[in-house]
Amino acid sequence: MQFNISIRSEHCEGKGTTETTVYAQEIMLIVLHNVKDGIVQKIPAISQVRNEYGMGLKAAKELVEGAMDFFSAIEKHASQIPNPESARAESAWLAGLAMKSNGE
Repeated sequence: MQFNISIRSEHCEGKGTTETTVYAQEIMLIVLHNVKDGIVQKIPAISQVRNEYGMGLKAAKELVEGAMDFFSAIEKHASQIPNPESARAESAWLAGLAMKSNGE
């Protein structure tokens, strides 16, 4: 999944905005890479999103917290799946389809 956001342009010293494409998978990977002892290190994750996308603190914080909420919802509901192995296999299959459709 991708979405476009407007961010402050560094080229015009913050006096204008520019469009950039943000991929949800990249935000989620950043959050996953900032997990230590099972806990998301939110400040480093936000800093990394800000550095990679050139966005402000509020936008980066909202993206990181959204990804964290998404992972929490998955953990919460995964225990309710009658056959977790089947769900994991289906999820991996869907992820493979998504990567193929994105040309990855």
